[in-house]
Amino acid sequence: MIRDHMEMMRLPNSVMVGIAVIIGEIVSIRGYPSSSNLMFGFLTGFFISISSMILNDYFDVNVDKINSPDRPIPSGRVSKRNALGLGLMIGLLGIFSSLFLTQLNVIIAILFWAIAILYDWKGKKIGILGNSMVSMSVAIPYIFGAAALSKTLDPVILTFFCMSFLANLGREITKDILDIKGDKTINAKTLAITRGPRFASLISGLLLINAILLSPIPLFFDFGITYIILILIANSMMGYAAITQLRKNGETKSLKIKKVILLGMLMGLFSFLVGSLYT
Repeated sequence: MIRDHMEMMRLPNSVMVGIAVIIGEIVSIRGYPSSSNLMFGFLTGFFISISSMILNDYFDVNVDKINSPDRPIPSGRVSKRNALGLGLMIGLLGIFSSLFLTQLNVIIAILFWAIAILYDWKGKKIGILGNSMVSMSVAIPYIFGAAALSKTLDPVILTFFCMSFLANLGREITKDILDIKGDKTINAKTLAITRGPRFASLISGLLLINAILLSPIPLFFDFGITYIILILIANSMMGYAAITQLRKNGETKSLKIKKVILLGMLMGLFSFLVGSLYT
């Protein structure tokens, strides 16, 4: 039973969100924050992300019966009521963790938990706007982390925010290509449905390219050789995904591309972290 609940949490994704908050803190001061800032920053992002993942499964149960019938709720391993209660409780833990940071952090945490819930409830049906809501939630941890320690918005933080937003938006559109069959049952207005898989694949590829084009900006703000080496690895993954999406076979390889983009985003996280500390 514990394993079933943990499956809904998608822990690797939520750990990424928590780490992104830490990176936002580190980059904002180009050094190491206090242990309390690190802990509560991580926990806020981690818990709110987990809550969003669980509530997404709760609201998406009818679609998942078609697209992913083996998931915990549609398979009957976890009840909808149980999932709802767990998702809300963990989200409140995230808001509670933000209370140990700044007032701005509390506001951001509440706002983006609300956006995450709104997406889980209705966002899938509104296509690119819904995709943008998810991507905003993935990218905001950098700004959330910076807000814990700085009153000004660092240009590098803003760059990381934009790169993450674009990369994840490309990934969300790729996921929609995989989910066409189930999404049609709820009359979702995704690009893959309204404009076709080929068009969605092209847009995804262009978004990834734009994320790559932003990656040199930190070099103008004291990021050096370490960042260059690591971001080149991340960019090679994103570049492969982008090229595949732009070619005619992109839509047929969506599952693989979705995983490659995630790996590229993970490598990007590592690049931002190490690059801010070791120039």
